[in-house]
Amino acid sequence: KIFKGLTVEPTTTVNTSGLGYVAADLVVAGLEATTGAFSSDVTIDASLDIIRNSSNAQLKLKRNGSATGEFDIFTNTNTLFFKNITTLQIPLAINNSNLASFAGDVNVNGGDLNVGSSSTVNSVINMFGTNDSFIEKDTGNDLYLVNNVSDKDLKFRVKDNGVNIVALTLDGSEGGAATFAGSVGIGSAPVGN
Repeated sequence: KIFKGLTVEPTTTVNTSGLGYVAADLVVAGLEATTGAFSSDVTIDASLDIIRNSSNAQLKLKRNGSATGEFDIFTNTNTLFFKNITTLQIPLAINNSNLASFAGDVNVNGGDLNVGSSSTVNSVINMFGTNDSFIEKDTGNDLYLVNNVSDKDLKFRVKDNGVNIVALTLDGSEGGAATFAGSVGIGSAPVGN
């Protein structure tokens, strides 16, 4: 039933299950709706513009009509936010410089994590969102593991028989002096202790 510009819904109905009636698609040039429910998939063959008409208008993604696991997608100051309504956290934000910020861990399952897209630009992985500690690959394909905090060490930790061991310490306050927890092997022969 489609009604427009009427204050009272018409009482006349048509029995579409009778002879001579066939279900058909409805093509609408412009559609404005405040609510809607679909019992099947909705296919969009062209671009879909969703425009916020108020400061708190958001696109909500729900699972089975429940707020459990619901996400809001909204923009603000040129940043796209994904908000979890259950926890009220924003696990992902993407700004207009294509920088993505994650509130939690990023898991890569069964694929590669690629950083950088050009050999002419340094690729950097920053720890805790700062340049205090990072992994960098420069334009000459050299790889750097960096502790950028003055006079702080760079430590390599391993697990030996279930126990955490700092196998190698590079002393940032002593010009990078190296301290090994165990023997140092050059070729096949261990040297020192």
